Amino acid sequence: MSRLISIGLFGLLAASMSAAEPAASGALKTATKPTMPALSSFAKEPSTFCRFVPERSDDFAWENDRIAFRAYGPALRPRKVEDSGIDCWPKRVEYPVINSWYAGAQKGLCYHVERGEGSDQYHVGRSRGCGGTALWINDQMVTPGPYITWHIEDCGRQRSAFTLTYQYPAAAGEEPVMEAKKFEILLGDDWFTTTSTFTKGGKPLTGQTVAAGITTHDGKGTATLDPAGRWLSVWEEIKEQDTGFIGTGLALPAGAVLRVINTPKPADSSHALAIMTTDAAGSIRFRAGFALVKAGRITTAEAWQQVLAKAAAGL
Repeated sequence: MSRLISIGLFGLLAASMSAAEPAASGALKTATKPTMPALSSFAKEPSTFCRFVPERSDDFAWENDRIAFRAYGPALRPRKVEDSGIDCWPKRVEYPVINSWYAGAQKGLCYHVERGEGSDQYHVGRSRGCGGTALWINDQMVTPGPYITWHIEDCGRQRSAFTLTYQYPAAAGEEPVMEAKKFEILLGDDWFTTTSTFTKGGKPLTGQTVAAGITTHDGKGTATLDPAGRWLSVWEEIKEQDTGFIGTGLALPAGAVLRVINTPKPADSSHALAIMTTDAAGSIRFRAGFALVKAGRITTAEAWQQVLAKAAAGL
C-alpha cells in the first residue's frame, strides 16, 4: 500500500512503505509536484482515506465508509471568506469518494450536484462547521483562519490520522497562539476524534478556555444539549439537491460547558458550542461527526443522539 506522508506548507513527501513501517516526516527544501495517494487497491471497497488537495485551493480531505470532511487550506487565507471550520461531505456510499469528486470537479462535474453518491450541500463559510475550534476570550470566539501546515501520519483501510496546524492572530510584538489539531478517523465510525494542542512561544497553553462548535446555519438547525454535558447535536433539513435531513454533533469529555449562540448577523455566527479548558499539555479532545438520513443507517434525531452518547462514552 502506498502512503502519503508530508509535513510543511507546500512541500510534499511521498513514501511507499509496508503497513508495519513507521510514518516518516520531513520538510522539502524545494517545491515538488504533489503526488496523489494511491487508492487502486481499495477504490470501491469500504476504507478510510485522507489527503492534501492542492488542485482545490489546498483543501485537506478525509473520509471513512460512512462520512467525509474537508478543511480549508493556506491558499484561501488571503480571501478571508473561509476559516477553520470543518466541512461535511454528506456521501451515501461506503466506498471512498474524495478522489473521484475532486477529479470530477476538474472536469466540470461539480460535487455540489447529486449524482447518486451524495453531494456537498453543507455550508460552512466562516462558521465552525462540524467541529471547528476557536479561542474563547471575553465570551467571544477568536478564530485562526485556514490551516497553515499539514502532516499525514497514516492513510490506510482501517485508519487515517493527520495533523493540521493553525496560527491565531497576535498583537504586535507578541507570539501567536498555535494550534496543532490531530485527527483520527476509523473504519465504521460515525465520527472522527480530534485532539487540539495549543501553544504559545513553544510552551503549552495551560488553562486556556477554548470553544468547539457546530453551526446551526443561522438558526435553521435545531440544537439539543445533553443535560450531562457529554454531547451536543444539531438536526436540520438541507433542501438543496434534495439532500434531506442531517444530524451533526460533538461528543465531549466530562466537564464541558454547553451553550447555544443565535446571532442573526453576520452570517455564519450561530452555533451550538462546547466551552472547554485546556489541560496541563495545553490540549482538549473530543469527537465530531454527522449522519445523513438518506444513507439509511441513522434516521431520527433521537437515534443520532444515541450515537453521540456512545461516542462520548469512549472518551
